[in-house]
Amino acid sequence: MNEMHKLIAILTLFVWCNAALGQIAAPVMGPVRAVSGGGGTIFTATSCSTIAVQAAITAEQVAPLDGDIISIPSGTCVWTSGITQAFSTTISILGTGTPNTGTGTVGAGTMTTTIIDNGGTSSPLLNLSESTVGKTLTIGQMNIEPFSSSTSLISPIFVGGTCTSGGCPNVRVTNINFSGWAEDRNGTASSWMIRTSNLYGVMDHNSLSSDSTSSDAMANVAHASWLGVGYYGDNSWTQPDTFGSASALYFENNLFTNGAFTQDCDENDNFQDTGGCRIVVRYNTYTNNTVSDLAYFHGTDSTGRPRGGRQAEIYNNTFQCANGSQGCQAMDFRSGTGMVYGNSFSVTAGGFYTNLVGVDVYRGFASFGSSNYGWCSGQGGFDTNDGTVYASGTFTGVSVAGGTLTVTDSTKSWTSGQWVSNGSPYSIVDTDISDSQTNFVNPAWEITASASNSVSASAYGSDYYNGPPTITVGDHYQILRASLCLDQPGRNLSAYIHGLSSPTDTNATPVASVNESLDPIYEWEDTIVSGSVFHGAIGSSTQRLIANRDFYNESISQTAQTSPTSPFDGTSGTGHGTLANRPTTCTPQVAYWATDTQTLYQCMAVNTWSSYYTPYQYPYPY
Repeated sequence: MNEMHKLIAILTLFVWCNAALGQIAAPVMGPVRAVSGGGGTIFTATSCSTIAVQAAITAEQVAPLDGDIISIPSGTCVWTSGITQAFSTTISILGTGTPNTGTGTVGAGTMTTTIIDNGGTSSPLLNLSESTVGKTLTIGQMNIEPFSSSTSLISPIFVGGTCTSGGCPNVRVTNINFSGWAEDRNGTASSWMIRTSNLYGVMDHNSLSSDSTSSDAMANVAHASWLGVGYYGDNSWTQPDTFGSASALYFENNLFTNGAFTQDCDENDNFQDTGGCRIVVRYNTYTNNTVSDLAYFHGTDSTGRPRGGRQAEIYNNTFQCANGSQGCQAMDFRSGTGMVYGNSFSVTAGGFYTNLVGVDVYRGFASFGSSNYGWCSGQGGFDTNDGTVYASGTFTGVSVAGGTLTVTDSTKSWTSGQWVSNGSPYSIVDTDISDSQTNFVNPAWEITASASNSVSASAYGSDYYNGPPTITVGDHYQILRASLCLDQPGRNLSAYIHGLSSPTDTNATPVASVNESLDPIYEWEDTIVSGSVFHGAIGSSTQRLIANRDFYNESISQTAQTSPTSPFDGTSGTGHGTLANRPTTCTPQVAYWATDTQTLYQCMAVNTWSSYYTPYQYPYPY
């Protein structure tokens, strides 16, 4: 030891000894530094407190390196305010514990760092962003709990990225145990643990446990500025599918219990730019689930300006439904397209399945208040409309029973069933009622039955927010039709619409049909272990979406191919089995999953199969 080092050691000993005797204040310790295994530096916070973790992040940001780690020690700390930080390098923020890893386990491991959220309704615990494509922000290895059952809180984690034409940055959220959370804690329709936008990556080995009356999601996902263009998910809707690639946010090896589900796309909550999400949900376990949908796409409807969910892959999950009142579904598409396959379905506590997959178009029966897009009825500016007034007149009778509206025009003499069109429904429009909350002024409902001088709309009573407007005798009407609604399930490649300047600009222009292309939803090889499925593998509340055009599915419990013609012969639906047993003839758009090549083949033209989809590598390359 040289003389300088001896002097420093002596002075340090003097300071600490006198501090122990109360003569000199002890020095404030900063984060402890060490070399990380990833080529960066480990900055260990002195405690799990907000101040200590912020100090470690501040020290790291002096000269950040790829592979840096912010290490949070064991302990339980209450946070009354959060941390906001932007990163541009690969960095990890990790608590302490024994994490679960790999393919053999689901849910979080045993974590000894616990953060108690008491930050209120405007302060997430972690409000973080990653700005560099190809870099990864990792958050994990901790317990996150609310301060009390009555505390009103915002989502504990916000994380966003900055996309470019080369893609989006990555996020990994791993081994976090979210417990004690309950619905409406953030003042919206559900409680999301994580809000994320414009990121690829994975959320793996996390646990979310809610009470049985809640409906709590692990994440609210958006890809609002896909490839760095625009807002609200507009560009995500103009670009091709990215199935089987890293260009999505993955949910993998997570555990969901009671009123917990995977994700929501894309609630407009004024805290982030939302829309256009692309997700993959695989190898997760859902136990005693009381929620009706285990994964969910909001459509281009109730969220206002943002576009609905764009694409989803839901496969190799284990679902257990305990919802005995509404039943369950693996996925509800209110927009977008996707693939659902290889899942295991069972029930407990009187649960059942309405469908395995739901597909819906909510704008056929509601305008949703603040929506820019109005009703899909033949008058919506972004829909594909026939442009024809098929009938008009005055209501001479109006009745409502069980949520079904029936209106009569005694001067008419129509053919029975004339206004019921499966796959392209007509709408009854009341032209005397203005919907002041939307750009399109006439309420309308999909016609579900018609007689010689009357039509009925069974979804009239489902109109959201303010309830359905009152229809009265003497109102004038028209019968119109939209052949295609903006962003309806089973469609993609929209013409580009946009806001004028920023995420706060809610204009959607130009107002014209987006002319979207057919992009069907596929379902296959799902297993019913126990329980009933009441309405088939894929079901819809609208005549607008039909089998063997908008979606293709196997029959419930359809077995693997025993020959090229049985049980799937290539004319409709989907099938699965070895490649050798794939049908030799096929109808365009049907699909076949080859179990030995793990590839979905689509019939691209008559009797012509083509490789269509192969899942991304598993486990995700963390």
